[in-house]
Parts: sequence; C-alpha cells; structure tokens
Amino acid sequence: MDLVAGPNLRVKDNVFQAIAIFVHVLLGAVIGTFVGVAENHVVGLFMGAFAGLVIGLFVSGIALMFYRMFRH
Repeated sequence: MDLVAGPNLRVKDNVFQAIAIFVHVLLGAVIGTFVGVAENHVVGLFMGAFAGLVIGLFVSGIALMFYRMFRH
C-alpha cells in the first residue's frame, strides 16, 4: 500500500500503465510517420513514438491517479 509517496507496487496498475504507454507509442509512431512535418518518414516515426511515450505516461498516470482517488 502506498500512501503519499513512493513507488507503486500494484501489479495491476503497472500492467495497465505499460499497456497504455505501449498503445500510445504505437499510435504516435503511426501518426508521426504519415503526418510528420519532416520529409524523412523515419524521423517522423521516432518523433511520434517519443511524443506517444510522453503523452501515454501522463495520460495513464493521471487516469490511475483519479481511479485511486475515487477508489479509496
């Protein structure tokens, strides 16, 4: 049980966050490849994948925060 700070040791939460980040990275890579501002599609792929990684981390973390807030 984590109260205020410290690592989250709940396996279910960590699996949810890993899957959410993976999905966001894939979506970001696909979007970055086809809609990328760079002429080189590989650069767009990596930029989109990185953006998906960051967005997925924040979105899944915020979702878990609200889930745990209302669950307790």
